[in-house]
Amino acid sequence: MANQMNLLKYRNYEEHDVINLYATIEGDLTKGTILEYVSADPDNQNGFGVSFANTPGYAFSKDYVVNWKVQTATAYSKKIAGILLNDVVTTITDPWSVDARFVDPAKLAEKQVVVSGRAVPFATRGWFEVSGIDTTSGAPAPGSGAYLSNSTPGTIACGNISNTAEVRVRIGTFMTSTGLYGGVLVKFNPSF
Repeated sequence: MANQMNLLKYRNYEEHDVINLYATIEGDLTKGTILEYVSADPDNQNGFGVSFANTPGYAFSKDYVVNWKVQTATAYSKKIAGILLNDVVTTITDPWSVDARFVDPAKLAEKQVVVSGRAVPFATRGWFEVSGIDTTSGAPAPGSGAYLSNSTPGTIACGNISNTAEVRVRIGTFMTSTGLYGGVLVKFNPSF
């Protein structure tokens, strides 16, 4: 997977705050990754039936393509989309490696994964238990700010200033300190 952060069991969010209209640019991502908007043309929502290059006009792809895109949030981003709710994968290994596009949709839902290139669900705000946060500038404490990491894309960090004196973008508040298994409860609420 692309980064170390992971969304754990506790999640408290409104379904009205979940958006499922965008696909990720990256191939594989872990749930809990912070995303930013890349593109959204209201006149070009999907790519169903996209023509192949250098072929007759009647040759098209039956694989649905989502043209609205999000990506792993980069340092200093003010275009925060949300926190990824499912893993994004290109292959499934159960019991052997298979292209995820050919796996039963019920199995994908059971494993909480989305096929790369398809619409991914992400929450724009809520309370989430996450692990693998960037602690290079301190440890999380109840009531302290949760920031977008400048060193690891798509990751939540502690402290508003990194170890290179760069100011970070606040995206929420830590509600607990780190637990026994490395999880920390975050109130995710980016506001710009």
